[in-house]
Amino acid sequence: MSKVIEATCEDGEVTALAVPVEVAEILSEGVAPSSGFILMQGDKVFYVAKTSPDLKTTLEKVVTALGKISTALTALDTAGFLIGATGAVPGTPVAGSAISDLDTAKTELETLKDNLR
Repeated sequence: MSKVIEATCEDGEVTALAVPVEVAEILSEGVAPSSGFILMQGDKVFYVAKTSPDLKTTLEKVVTALGKISTALTALDTAGFLIGATGAVPGTPVAGSAISDLDTAKTELETLKDNLR
């Protein structure tokens, strides 16, 4: 009979019910602290991390980066440009479409992140 118990993993050490599970084989590549489950089948024990929290964290960082890129492009696109001896002359915005695409991607990623369970 198989058993599933909630567990955590940090620095390669799996803990379930506040007890270290030294025989657990970790079935993930991540090295960051995670929460997940141990699956016990006979004398075999496997740790499986929940991927949603990791994916949510990644999406949050991507959304933040896209926001910063969009803000920087907007600032650059609307900034004045020094042209010869005439001084600062406002340039014609040229990156509006790219900025809009970034903002759309950011919104879509935020929606995806919010819909993850």
